[in-house]
Amino acid sequence: MWINYARTFIYNHSVLHVLLLVLLHTALVGGGKPGRQQFEEISAEHPIHLVIPLPEDDSFSFGKNPFYFSSHKVKPLADLALERVYNESILPNNSINLIYRDSKLSDAIGPNVAVEQLLLKEIDCIIGYAYGYALAPVARMSPYWKNGIPIITPIGLTMSLDDKKEYQLMTRINSPYKVVASAVGELFKNYQWKRHIFMFHHAKSPSVAVGECFLLMASLQHPLRKIIEMQHNFFTFNEESSANLTRAERHQQFVQYLQASSYMANVNHPRECTYEAMLRWLTRLSCILLHLLILRQPANVQTDFVEDVGAVNQPHIPPPPPPFPFNVIVILPKKESIYDNFGMTLQKAMPVIDIAVQDVVERQKYLPPGWINLTYWDSKLYEDILLAERHATVGVIQAYCEHRLDAILGFADNYGLATVTKVTAGLNGGIPILTTSGMPSLLNSKKEYPFLTRMQGSYRLLADSMYQLIAYHDDDAISQNNSSLNYLNLIFFYHDKRRAVNRVITQDESQETGATSSHCYFSLYAIKRYFTEKSKTFKREWALNTPQFPFDEDLVIERETFKQWLREISMQSNGCSRHSSRARPHVPS
Repeated sequence: MWINYARTFIYNHSVLHVLLLVLLHTALVGGGKPGRQQFEEISAEHPIHLVIPLPEDDSFSFGKNPFYFSSHKVKPLADLALERVYNESILPNNSINLIYRDSKLSDAIGPNVAVEQLLLKEIDCIIGYAYGYALAPVARMSPYWKNGIPIITPIGLTMSLDDKKEYQLMTRINSPYKVVASAVGELFKNYQWKRHIFMFHHAKSPSVAVGECFLLMASLQHPLRKIIEMQHNFFTFNEESSANLTRAERHQQFVQYLQASSYMANVNHPRECTYEAMLRWLTRLSCILLHLLILRQPANVQTDFVEDVGAVNQPHIPPPPPPFPFNVIVILPKKESIYDNFGMTLQKAMPVIDIAVQDVVERQKYLPPGWINLTYWDSKLYEDILLAERHATVGVIQAYCEHRLDAILGFADNYGLATVTKVTAGLNGGIPILTTSGMPSLLNSKKEYPFLTRMQGSYRLLADSMYQLIAYHDDDAISQNNSSLNYLNLIFFYHDKRRAVNRVITQDESQETGATSSHCYFSLYAIKRYFTEKSKTFKREWALNTPQFPFDEDLVIERETFKQWLREISMQSNGCSRHSSRARPHVPS
């Protein structure tokens, strides 16, 4: 029965998509604004190009394809939709060109297929994507392609994609998770629930993207924080680890999960919490989720799927040496801002680059005059840190479409750097990127970022120094040369607007704070990751969560408040790792 419902649902929406395009065509031709390019008359000679980027395989792929979409499932439904459109004379025959592209469930290849279609001038609308991390960068860039390329997708339900300012032309045909968050928030208010814990499946692997369970819980977290502020209130488990267990063993394992999570949720108010009571609560929550048409993941998850690493596994054809001039784009903000931790701007970089180019030609005589063509692009980081990634990516794609992209210099923000590095790894055999930023350990993977060179290294070097200086070393790692302080109980006390306990909560429950993770967070994340890699003890102690206390140093903090924070963290630890972007927090006298 559910197959028929899904078939009818997708079929009806496919027809609706075509009708929307016809209405858009009529609006632009009949009342298009002067100066804007209008659509040609829709016909077999001037068809509508619908790009459908989906994987050819419907494997779960470690959570990258949570709803099991694939091109072979969509093709028959799309054919039925086209047949109806042509039979009802909505559009002339052969006036719609369906272009299926294999996204390979890759956040590098997925955006690249859209860029390639843009370069071929065969893209009017995008329908699809199965992997959220491939969808997001395309949705940010599509308003700037041609007159704007609409995107219609069944995924991307997380709250982080709700901002219409950032994702202007994206339409999600399924209900986003903010609807669930609103319903759960009302449930908490109605029953006057206060203490809670997020219990969900999470693989916790740096090589595997976070799954839909994590994204759903992240969307629920924001409205519930308005009811009560709780720290360390999440319990994660890997459901794939119980695939080979018997039913009785899985039952016992889940009982242990419930007992551990119940203790965490009620640590300040101990009370009896039986398995039956927790099961009733989970049953109520499940009914709400089913009522809101939230799809669950099937139990028979394929765990033997080998990840397709995209461009790495494709036949590699080395590109020919680029003819002079060598085209280089420099991406930096025009002026400094609070978002730029290193003060890198175009005005500062331009004279240094000019001197270097002159030195290569005149003094070193390595290359002839005119060997390089420099393009300076403003990332506009000073305007909005959330939109800087979009501005940077648009500049790179524009340079690529105009055949003037051989290398990239710059970047002052990590988010724009990460997106551009992934996308450009599949263009022209790979575009090298040199930067003074990008120190978070998440950018260490040479498989994901093969052409990235970070001239200042990474936070992993800092993590190694901290481990040698303060960390507790396992017995088998202790030697006579060990000079560590051997601290075991640590808590990370750091500045981060996004997770701060003293952050300002907005009235709009449908939006997140809007802040991005700080450099303090990235540096401490690298320390945490390094500690758990090197020490079995830290891996065990921090298996559920890492003790942390984030705060916003840019807000006024009363002296008594700061003292209270110190008392709280001293109760949790006999060691404290403190990070902020200034020497001390802002404490009024």
